Amino acid sequence: MLLKAVIFSISDVILPRTDNAADKELKRGVHENLSKLFTFLESKGITIIFSTNRNRRVVKGDGSSMTLDAYLMHNFPGARHYCSELNADIPNKQTGGAIRYILSDLNLNKNEVIYVGRSLEDLQAATNGNLLFLNATWYEPVNDYGFLFASPKDIARFIDVFCLREHCWGWQGESGSAKYYALAPFSTYKEDFRFYSQDARHQAKLAIGSSDFWFKYLASSIYFSGVSDGASFITTYVGHSHADPYKLGSIMETELRGLAVCFRGKFLKDLFHRHTTADKSQHLRQAGASVAITNQINSVHVTRLPVRNPKNGTRYVNPPNLRNKRVIVIDDFCTEGNAHETARLYLESLGAEVISISWLKTINTDVKIYRPLKALSPFRVNTFSSADLELQAVLRYRENLVTSDASDELSEKIREYNTWDWPN
Repeated sequence: MLLKAVIFSISDVILPRTDNAADKELKRGVHENLSKLFTFLESKGITIIFSTNRNRRVVKGDGSSMTLDAYLMHNFPGARHYCSELNADIPNKQTGGAIRYILSDLNLNKNEVIYVGRSLEDLQAATNGNLLFLNATWYEPVNDYGFLFASPKDIARFIDVFCLREHCWGWQGESGSAKYYALAPFSTYKEDFRFYSQDARHQAKLAIGSSDFWFKYLASSIYFSGVSDGASFITTYVGHSHADPYKLGSIMETELRGLAVCFRGKFLKDLFHRHTTADKSQHLRQAGASVAITNQINSVHVTRLPVRNPKNGTRYVNPPNLRNKRVIVIDDFCTEGNAHETARLYLESLGAEVISISWLKTINTDVKIYRPLKALSPFRVNTFSSADLELQAVLRYRENLVTSDASDELSEKIREYNTWDWPN
């Protein structure tokens, strides 16, 4: 189990504000779903935590009032309440200090905890505490950062499907500075892998399938495995077509921006520029032709001034400083690693540390790790031949399978996500 505790904010998450204009039926439905959510969390052994700055008074239905701490302990006796007003040792929660205090007090790792909030204050708390932010939008949304949830039931489904599984990665390999991760093996021919592999391919190539599932499955793996720790940027690799290179970045933008919140980083959708349409590797293999890494290296380069703010399209005035920065690069499928190796070589030429992540890893194919034998110009068109690259290492497919259970778990989770309901 990956998740051990959930930190909840109070205002318009657990209790509606006094000026909340939502009708009584909506408030009643939220209250009922929250009760089910807390029962569910307790049944899974997950610690419920409330984080506040003030111990304000709560007005009950009969007009009487009680302190917030008394209200929470009466209604949620198994929960923990950390309040700055009640304990001077607890810092203001916006600083992230309260989260660090909570983690230390309960002996928790930050990758074992998520934060459910709504306000900009909550966003600051989660961001400064480096926690995954679940944005509770069941009342009027305040911002669109983090992962958006329209009901407590949606949060319960997210936790049950993505946060309580046994494995983050099904394939993982490392050689020198090359670090590779994939959720599970890919094959549409082998029975054990066909169900989820076809769904992933439909989503990545045709934009049909269980899109929300794949994005959240990948993002939660990155968070709970700790791969995102210390990262500064996250991006997707470009598609083969010069005319439509950012399809993967577009369909994953919301989730990757939400994930970037937890490591105080940025999602750079157009960090790579496809200046020339590349031959599709799949078509080359079907035609019996060799698939060379130069097909990728000679058709992309790094974007000098990528988009800094996706909302308004504002670009960097100067190239983002990547030296000694961790950059997570995501692609849909990894076969021999040509796309990821191209991304790594370009970004390492700018001094970055690169983490290569794929949805799925093609079975029975090894990843080839290269070193350039001549200078690579990161912002310009390059022309490399095979003689300009040295094969340094090979990450063997079978030797780097983490567990054979990852495939079964992935199939089970994708079915569970599409039919999930409250446990009986």
